[in-house]
Amino acid sequence: MTWLDDYQRDFIRSLFARDAEPHLARLGPARFRVYRRMVRRRLRDLIEFALPRYVRVLGPAGFEEVTAAWFDEAPPTSPFLRDVVGEHERWLEARGGFPGTPAYTLDLARYEAALREVEWLAEEVPTGPTAPGELSMERPVVLHPAHRLVALGHAVHRLTAEQDHVVGDAPAGAFELLVYRDPESHEPRVLELDAFAARLLVEAPRLPLVEAARAAAVVAGLAIDGAFVATFTDLVADLTARGVLLGSRPDA
Repeated sequence: MTWLDDYQRDFIRSLFARDAEPHLARLGPARFRVYRRMVRRRLRDLIEFALPRYVRVLGPAGFEEVTAAWFDEAPPTSPFLRDVVGEHERWLEARGGFPGTPAYTLDLARYEAALREVEWLAEEVPTGPTAPGELSMERPVVLHPAHRLVALGHAVHRLTAEQDHVVGDAPAGAFELLVYRDPESHEPRVLELDAFAARLLVEAPRLPLVEAARAAAVVAGLAIDGAFVATFTDLVADLTARGVLLGSRPDA
């Protein structure tokens, strides 16, 4: 370790550690205390803006405690502010939620983080030789990058903001959501999926579409018959119209 390594470690810990005094003392100048307040306030403001319902459920004291634990245990590492929301949600996910908060708090964080990631993601649709081609049952599909599949244990997507404070208003269960960006308005949209659609969206980017459909049918317990073919066809058409399914992956 060099003096620069020590200095950098002290600087980062002076910003984020619960007990920052040893680090601040080694750094010396009072301006580092100002930096600490500015950085922490900026990141808290970002989370409040991006995850407003999650923050309201935590309440002021709860939010302060959660963010203090986050800063201390797993401070942000990305140089891009747009990534910080996902980092916070993944830290909360790894923790399994936070003690003393409603059962659906973690699901609210998952849901709102997906909305923000889809809304803020830069356009990265493949072009040139990797551009999606005409839809083929014999090749995997290309999905628009601005989408997220979200598994929830509570129906927080059905709650209004006014209901967030009422414990029990979010029914427990297994809910699969597709969060995607509308191609015309560029606003995030949410589609609640059944078991077949959820599995198809997992399998179709890596398997030929016909094989992905069979695998999804097995998971969903569906017989492959005329009704299944009609349902599958309607689903593919709907995902294409929503701008989620862009076409088939080109041949290697």
